[in-house]
Amino acid sequence: MDGSLPPGFRRYPLPLALAILLVQGALGILLFAVFQEWVPRAFRISDAWGGYLLAAYGAARFLLEAPTGAIADRVERRAGLLLGFLLMLPAIALMGAVRDARAYLAFAAMLGAATAFLWPAAYAIAADLYPVDRRGKVIGFLNLAQLAGFGIGALGGAFLVDHAGGRELFGAASPSPQPWSASRTTAEGRSSAGSVARPARRSARC
Repeated sequence: MDGSLPPGFRRYPLPLALAILLVQGALGILLFAVFQEWVPRAFRISDAWGGYLLAAYGAARFLLEAPTGAIADRVERRAGLLLGFLLMLPAIALMGAVRDARAYLAFAAMLGAATAFLWPAAYAIAADLYPVDRRGKVIGFLNLAQLAGFGIGALGGAFLVDHAGGRELFGAASPSPQPWSASRTTAEGRSSAGSVARPARRSARC
């Protein structure tokens, strides 16, 4: 089966892992440095706002992740990834432009919606591409990329909070490399996942 996969996917889904690493790096900056530290300081509001913003992010993700997973199943895997990226970009841009703490609740929910599209599609692509006896190792590799990205983002965000300002935080979180990674991931994943997933659907109908 490895011979039928694109070069970046033969041992591990490297483009997919890169996309996850970049997304989690941005989330590490936003969820920790921006929500917990920068927003209360910049708007001179209670530290409790960090918790409110995390709650808005988590609620949106909780409510949408099952429906977005169904979209990845019914429409196409890459649609979930692309929708997630398309939601994430304006959420970060709006955070950098708007100076209203209440508006950040909506932006945090938008960020939660973006990740609700991204994760089901990403893991579904991995399940499509690899046989059952390799899926645990592949998912573990993707989780490693997820944790590494989150840690790098949180550490970098903490440094920027201490030594820079909001513009630098949002510039670092801006997922400018992610569309390239996503386009490569989805183009390669679609060509391979189609050959793996469609026969499974035909056999299920027989």
